[in-house]
Amino acid sequence: MRPNLVAGLLVSVLGFATATASADDVADVEEAVRATLVAHNAGDAEAFNAQFVAGASGFFGDGSLLEQHDPEDLSAAFEAGAHSELEITDLNVEVHGSTAVVTCYFRGAWIAPNGNRTEGSWRYSAVRVKGDGAWRVLNYHFSQSDVHAAQEVVARYHKSFEDRDAAAAAACRAETYLASGKSSGEPGDPTRWSGGAYVPSSRVGLEALSAGMAMGGRSYQNQIEFLHTSLNGQTAVVVVNETGSSTLGDEENSWENARNIWYLTKEDGEWKIAASLHNLK
Repeated sequence: MRPNLVAGLLVSVLGFATATASADDVADVEEAVRATLVAHNAGDAEAFNAQFVAGASGFFGDGSLLEQHDPEDLSAAFEAGAHSELEITDLNVEVHGSTAVVTCYFRGAWIAPNGNRTEGSWRYSAVRVKGDGAWRVLNYHFSQSDVHAAQEVVARYHKSFEDRDAAAAAACRAETYLASGKSSGEPGDPTRWSGGAYVPSSRVGLEALSAGMAMGGRSYQNQIEFLHTSLNGQTAVVVVNETGSSTLGDEENSWENARNIWYLTKEDGEWKIAASLHNLK
């Protein structure tokens, strides 16, 4: 299934209006936002399709040509089980008369009828027009945000350790994952760093992760501050500060503002962690 279900949501959500709009316009647009988001996340085809004008069109993130919103196609997909689990961030909307223009990011996942999940972050812009007292989608454009997508893989990787989910952790790693660094408080001489290589796609790699996470008395929590993310084609470098703690039996460990670097590559269109450097600061 094409990602047009997510596209439909991305292009149909509009947020708060600027001061040029009336108070009624602000309330109406906000109501449309809530209705559209609820409808798409719930897979409510009737409510979702009602947010589009007849002949609405847009561009999707897969590079395809301009396409029209197809209520029948979307209704069939929703009926088959398609829906989303998305949230809006960095929303910015301008309302001018009967026209509203929006830009924002969407983070989360959309679920295909077969149950497959596509997680990530998307950027979008759209135009809504007011007619018969309602704000509806006229045109839209969305594409994946690689910066946010790369950051989310790093965040999801840490979350998998908090949840003790070995499969989720392995899914975040590239075919081969290299880790290197020094223990907190040790001198910064790279010749004293320790390193390791992991092959998460192998049975041994997944079993090792599962065994480690299943050990009694184990806990892990970590907060991430994203400092910088740079992209170069199919690679990304994510620089972070991390603060957290872990326990393993009677052993306890904690860290504060540990400077780590995560190196990611794209495999089959998805970001995967290929290497990491730890405790650089």
